Amino acid sequence: MGQGFDPFTPTTRSVMSDGKTSIFSDKARANLPEKWAQRVQDMSLVALVPFKDHPFKVVDDEAMASLTASIERDGIHTPLLVRKTGDGRFEILSGHRRFHAAHLLGLTTVPVIVLNVDDDQATIIMVDANLNRPKLLISEQAKSMKQRYDALKHQGARHGVDGITTAQKLAVKYAKSEATIRRLVTLGSLPDVILDLVDVKRISEATARTMTSFTTRELTTIGEYMRSHPKVKLTGELVAELSTHGMDYYPLNEAALNRLFTHTSEKKLPDMPSVKVTIPRDLLPNDVLSPDQVTRYVLSALKHYQKTGNPVNSAEDMTNQGVVL
Repeated sequence: MGQGFDPFTPTTRSVMSDGKTSIFSDKARANLPEKWAQRVQDMSLVALVPFKDHPFKVVDDEAMASLTASIERDGIHTPLLVRKTGDGRFEILSGHRRFHAAHLLGLTTVPVIVLNVDDDQATIIMVDANLNRPKLLISEQAKSMKQRYDALKHQGARHGVDGITTAQKLAVKYAKSEATIRRLVTLGSLPDVILDLVDVKRISEATARTMTSFTTRELTTIGEYMRSHPKVKLTGELVAELSTHGMDYYPLNEAALNRLFTHTSEKKLPDMPSVKVTIPRDLLPNDVLSPDQVTRYVLSALKHYQKTGNPVNSAEDMTNQGVVL
């Protein structure tokens, strides 16, 4: 900012026919509570910056086109909420889509209300302003809930514990189950490269939640590999294989992941008639975990019996007689 820079200008005009000026009509001001209407000011777009780690995507889709047309026609009805940053600019808490639409229209200012809030309060305002948007992606729900959870938990640590868990508070706030809140928070701890794959269903939510024990480097390597191999999907079986036999794939790189996906692909069972049976857990080795592994182990045991005529009665017998995956 140059000396004497003032990001604020009077708020008296609505959008002009050329769409180059702004913004906030008297009608829109009248719809605000008086205490807020008095605080509305026009601010230069160059003074505004997005919220750090903003979890909600701003895309040029049909909804953005509709918003842009509405602003060009009628102006911005709801001011952006912002707070001042250490470098003299202003961080957007609510209004990232309106900010983008204003850029598309070539506007120079937008109406804002400046709030004096700390980091936790800013995060809570940012999440609450966006979490009710329709058609949110899983990644947006997860990342924003994790941020909301962390901010509320941090506030609790500062203000004392009231006996109610953070997940319980958020469950009440958003009318969701506590289990749903915890699932979203777990997902939200994963990096974008993995969550983007969950959004397009190349990794299921359930599978993604089992990956939280992986390092950031491992998750990034897996995500980048899948980006460059668009037909690959990561299943729970693959994650279990990687978790159980991690040293077989160390160091985790493209060559190791090629082995992982190829190995599992080659092991796929052929289509065949099936029956459902209940198998006592003590008949299975500890490292036989997934349904697919159990199926292979049982088939191997049946083939062994068919070949030798000798039944097996325990996991130890099965191992001793050479029944393996």
